[in-house]
Amino acid sequence: MQVKKITKIIKFSEVLKNFMRYKKTRVKESTLNQYFIFESILLKSFQDMDITKIKPLQVQIFFDDFLSCHSLRYAKNLYNYFKDFFKFACKYEIVNINPVCNVELIEIKKKDYKEIIEQKEKSEKIYSIEDLNNIFSKISISEEEKFIFYFALSTGLRCGEILSLTWQDIDFKENKISINKNLIKNSKKKFVIDSPKTLLSIREIYLTDEIKDELKEYKIKQDKNKFFLGKSYQKYFDNENKKEIDFIFRTKNGVLITPYKLQNSIRKIKRIEKDFHFHRLRHSFTSHAVNSGIDILYISRALGHSNTNTTANIYTHIKAEKIKEVYQKIKIQ
Repeated sequence: MQVKKITKIIKFSEVLKNFMRYKKTRVKESTLNQYFIFESILLKSFQDMDITKIKPLQVQIFFDDFLSCHSLRYAKNLYNYFKDFFKFACKYEIVNINPVCNVELIEIKKKDYKEIIEQKEKSEKIYSIEDLNNIFSKISISEEEKFIFYFALSTGLRCGEILSLTWQDIDFKENKISINKNLIKNSKKKFVIDSPKTLLSIREIYLTDEIKDELKEYKIKQDKNKFFLGKSYQKYFDNENKKEIDFIFRTKNGVLITPYKLQNSIRKIKRIEKDFHFHRLRHSFTSHAVNSGIDILYISRALGHSNTNTTANIYTHIKAEKIKEVYQKIKIQ
C-alpha cells in the first residue's frame, strides 16, 4: 500500500501578514497606510492560494484586470509593492522565484483616438484663480476652506503640508514659509502630525504679495474668533512639551481642518468639475510656473521633489506658445 505524501500549503495571506509585520518598523506611517490598502486589494484575489503555486501568468492577468478600471500610475505603485512582497518571500526562502518581475503594465488597450484625446484633455486641465472664483460662486463652502484651495494653487504645497502649517511657520518679514511637517491619517484612523514625505520635502518657499496680504487678513479674523469664543475656541497641544500648537487652517471655532473635512467640499466641486481633485491645484501651480519661464530646477526644489524628472514628467503642461518658441530658436545646420 502506497501512502500519499501530504504537502503543506503555504497560504498567501499568512506570508502577506508577516510581510506587513516586517514593514511596520521599516517604513513611515503614511507609507504603511498605503500598504494596508494594497494588502486588501491583493487579498481579494490571492488570499487562500498557495504562494508557491502563483505563476507569472496569473499575476499578469491580475494586473490586466486591475488596469481596466485603475490608472497606470496607481497600478505601478501596487506593482512595486507586490514585487517587494515576493522579494521578501524569496529572501526568506518561501518561494524560489519572483513572479511579478516579468509583468508588463500597459495603460491603453484598444482605445480609439477620440477617447485618447478626451482623456488627454482631462489630464491637462490647469486651474486659475478665475476658475476657482467661478466654482465657488456656484457652491456653498466655508471661507476658511475656500482659502485653502486658493492657498494650494498659489503655493503648490501638498494637502497634508498645508493643513499642518502653524503661524510659527510663517515669516512675514522675510515673506517665507517653512515646510517641516505633514498631516496624515495613522493606522488607528486618527489624524496626526508626521515628518515630511522625504528629506527634500523639508524646505522653504516664498509668499507672493497677494497671499501675504490674504494671510494677514485671515489671521486678524482668526484672532477675533479666538477673542470672542474664549474657552470655547478649540486648542491643540504638543504631548511632549505641552505647548499649544497654533494651527493656521481651522474652522471658526478653532477645529483643525483635516483632509477628511475637505473631501466634503471636493465632492461639491466635483458636481461642477467632474475630474477635480486637490492635487490638481499642485499640478496647476507647476504648469503656471513653467509657462512663466521659471527654471524647472527651481520649481522642483519649491515642490520638494528629489529630482527634476518627477516635476517634468508628472506635473507640467507647457503651453503651445512655449513649444512654438522652442522650435523658432532651433537652428539645424
